[in-house]
Amino acid sequence: MNNVRSGQVLELHPAAPRALQRLPHRGRPSDRLERWPVSAASRELLHDVAAELGLAVGTAGCLLAEHGLLLQEICHDGVEWLDACASAATVHTALDNASALYLRSLSATFEQPERDEPIVRLPARLTNLLTAAGGPEVFLSGDLDQARRWEQAAVIDEMTMTEWAYTTLRAETPLDA
Repeated sequence: MNNVRSGQVLELHPAAPRALQRLPHRGRPSDRLERWPVSAASRELLHDVAAELGLAVGTAGCLLAEHGLLLQEICHDGVEWLDACASAATVHTALDNASALYLRSLSATFEQPERDEPIVRLPARLTNLLTAAGGPEVFLSGDLDQARRWEQAAVIDEMTMTEWAYTTLRAETPLDA
């Protein structure tokens, strides 16, 4: 059993195939991504906040979109509880290589590409919610560090951030029980 805390780099056993190690990180490996146009100002903001935390711009966009939608859905209730649970998250079972690489990408420094696209690629599973909310731009200025911590906890529990948050909010036992 591994006792790796959220945010630590995982070693893969066996090592991931070389092709997987070279893939650009643009969110969860299992997500099908859709293209969303965003303004130059939003792209610049996203690029800056992603660079500050060493994340790929695509990953940062995915995290901020899901995190923003989630905060909107829960009306910010339980944020402190979710933060506490995310901070306490540890790996208890082996992750598949794709999940382990993705988890590592959430804590490793990623060199930003020079090319700037007028779009972000976001998970298709969020399309209806993003459309109803008026698009992803309203969420791109959110708390990326918090979103990353929640996503790390979700990956450790083999869930999406939304699934993890709702499961965690339904939990009745406090962390120290």
